[in-house]
Amino acid sequence: MPTLHKTTKRPPWVADKVAFAKDEWRTALYNSTRWRKLSKAEITLEPMCAECLLNGLVNSEQLQRDHVQGFDNEDEFWDGKRQTLCKRHNMMKASKWVRKKPIEGGGQVP
Repeated sequence: MPTLHKTTKRPPWVADKVAFAKDEWRTALYNSTRWRKLSKAEITLEPMCAECLLNGLVNSEQLQRDHVQGFDNEDEFWDGKRQTLCKRHNMMKASKWVRKKPIEGGGQVP
């Protein structure tokens, strides 16, 4: 006898997930050999998470390079100011940016 799979429905108070289109050109830049080499060299020069240091912590694990300000083109990607962040702080910063990003039709992502 076949098994019926129940579909789960979101409760009305839970917001629907908003799908963001990935920028293919940004992904290509982050996956480039040039970026990997540059990132590795800069992490060697700044081997601690900037946010952790502000909080009095020393964290040198799972480090990533982060653009301090967003970028809209390839020149800003390579020439913009960058900092070293641990994975946790980089993800926290990225999630704040996504929530503040304007959506079509005005307003912000809830």
